[in-house]
Amino acid sequence: AHAIEGWRFIRRDRLISWLLLTSTVSNFVLAPLGAVLIPLYALQEFDDPARFGLIVGVGSAGALLGSLFFGAVGPRLPRRATYLSVYATTRLLWLVLSFVPPFAIVAASFGVFSFLVATVNPLLQTIRQERVPAELRGRVFGTSLAVVLLASPIGLLLGSVLAELGGLRAGFLFGLAGYTAITIGAILNPALREMDLRRERAEVFESAAEQVLPEVEQPGPEARRVDLAPPLSGARQALERANEDCELEVDLRDSSR
Repeated sequence: AHAIEGWRFIRRDRLISWLLLTSTVSNFVLAPLGAVLIPLYALQEFDDPARFGLIVGVGSAGALLGSLFFGAVGPRLPRRATYLSVYATTRLLWLVLSFVPPFAIVAASFGVFSFLVATVNPLLQTIRQERVPAELRGRVFGTSLAVVLLASPIGLLLGSVLAELGGLRAGFLFGLAGYTAITIGAILNPALREMDLRRERAEVFESAAEQVLPEVEQPGPEARRVDLAPPLSGARQALERANEDCELEVDLRDSSR
């Protein structure tokens, strides 16, 4: 039931739906890159596993720099422009890799690619946090994560088959096709204009918690007060009564104070 509720929210929010789609496609085409294509490149072109380690090291450095960059200037970046720039640039990197270039270009491309991924992921997560109501975040994020993780092994299998049948170029073209589709779709999708709204939550779905009528606090029996002061000179004795079914509250106070 919770997954269904999360899925309903995703369907009714156009921007969240698009972000889920792009994340799914990205994981689908990225899965073979580090697990199959880069190791295969190092093996076929150089027969040297150390080359694979160097490429991964450059990618790790790029990811670190991307995280630091977004932490420093991310809140000031225009969101839609940043999103489009990242995916358009990543598409160009896939195009460069499809020519199976020399080692230095592959390593640099992988480093830039990791930098861009580390920049855009926090941006997308920020948008999700803003648009999804707090009471639905676990359901929406859990449903999204399940869909995205399901795409990875399928993409890994397909990319591996393409690399086996058509070689490295076919594997890199697989990624190029995926990111080309994302980039064109992002340019044409009007929902991306909502990225820069920075609103707290989307008004697209009423969760079960919001459908429950707020509890109205019923007042208890009205208290009746009887002030019984000691028989001192000038002491005042007050008796206040109302309905017969009410509680009785006795207040003994020294009226001289």
